Amino acid sequence: MANLTEEEEEEARIDVDSIRSSQAQDGPETEVVTSPQPMSPLVLLSGERYLYLTVCIPLYGAAMKGDWKTAEGIFKMFPPAVRMTITQGRDTTLHIAAAAKHVQFVEEMVKMMEPKDLELQNKYSNTALCFAAASGIVRIAEVMVKKNENLPMIQGGGGMIPLHMAALLGHSEMVRYLYNKTVHEHLAPGDWVGLLNTCISTDLYDVALDILHHHPALAVERDEHDETALHLLARKPSAFSGGDQLHMWNTFINSSKLFSLSFVEV
Repeated sequence: MANLTEEEEEEARIDVDSIRSSQAQDGPETEVVTSPQPMSPLVLLSGERYLYLTVCIPLYGAAMKGDWKTAEGIFKMFPPAVRMTITQGRDTTLHIAAAAKHVQFVEEMVKMMEPKDLELQNKYSNTALCFAAASGIVRIAEVMVKKNENLPMIQGGGGMIPLHMAALLGHSEMVRYLYNKTVHEHLAPGDWVGLLNTCISTDLYDVALDILHHHPALAVERDEHDETALHLLARKPSAFSGGDQLHMWNTFINSSKLFSLSFVEV
């Protein structure tokens, strides 16, 4: 956030209750969005400037620092703020807190939210769970998914679900957690190919093996880069370094002629 001028700092000290009281008499300039819909900071600046100065800026700072006491006070004074976007990228306070890895802050905030509130997406279609997946902090994801079990299936940036995002970053514990919380039947073949190849690329072999166990034909399916799982394996000697690992991979590779022929080709 940019530094405020003296004039803006003065405005930021204005009591929200007094402003809301005056608006009750004169009528608000812009309707405050209280349903789970994005609110652009640009709108706040033009029609609801006091919200930007007394709600958005303080909440952003509190979420970054993990200052729940300050955030809680704002939420109690202005309840719609729990679902309001506070950045140019349309992030909510929950997005920021999750990205900053503040577990207690997220736990307390989720208690104040409705399940649907957690489905809010930012400018890039990412939910707060996408940020949690990227952070690698499993407890944050657990709190969110417990509140709304649909979150793992909501696609974020690039059309990827949170599980795929966690796999891309190699967060093994997060991947294992989300793998068990994702409704496998709802994933398209292309989703499985991308997830399998990503798991191999980031050395998450246990998850990759489980995927192959349930979808063996994926071993020779090509992803968006025109590569198969076996192409990736051929470039990763570490996948065959351990005795048990080698045995497991050989079990899958030798289980069908399709696997064997493809591996020889690679």
